[in-house]
Amino acid sequence: MEDLKRVEADIQNCKKCPFNESTDARYCSGFSADYRVMFIAESPSTSGGTGIFKPDANFRSTPADELFYKVKAKFGLENCYTTDLVKCGIPKGKPTKQKINNCLSYLVREIKIVKSKLLVAVGKSIRIEENGRLVKCDFATFLKQKLEITTPIISTWHYSYVRRFKRDEETYANQHKEVLKYL
Repeated sequence: MEDLKRVEADIQNCKKCPFNESTDARYCSGFSADYRVMFIAESPSTSGGTGIFKPDANFRSTPADELFYKVKAKFGLENCYTTDLVKCGIPKGKPTKQKINNCLSYLVREIKIVKSKLLVAVGKSIRIEENGRLVKCDFATFLKQKLEITTPIISTWHYSYVRRFKRDEETYANQHKEVLKYL
């Protein structure tokens, strides 16, 4: 736990990216007691989709966030470690390649400390802003390439995708059921 607190302090004091304290936020993760699985999302959630970030609202502020926690709880995964690839809020657009590279060392440190049996990419794909255009790639594959680790990585639909495009919640839940096969 002390090691994670050091990572969080380093994130809070990071100077790699421009940062506006009134509109941006930085996160490590909600510390949890269950390290069997690490869920990795793209970037911090905004408070109610407003674009305003609140440290206590990451992963808990929208109906989609609540769906994520409801489904995790259904399979006993509600206390599993949940974090973000990019550690600071992105008020508009998608994370840039530079922002991802700036934050990657923090995620690697979290992974080494937590030592989960499985990493779950929250979202089937990720869109990265590169030279003014969005590049789409498979999120699990992206993580495997960037992290260079041996821990298995699978992906689920992103919870906001389920809500936004009215996808079947049962299919989404069954993706989380797959996680149990690795434990």
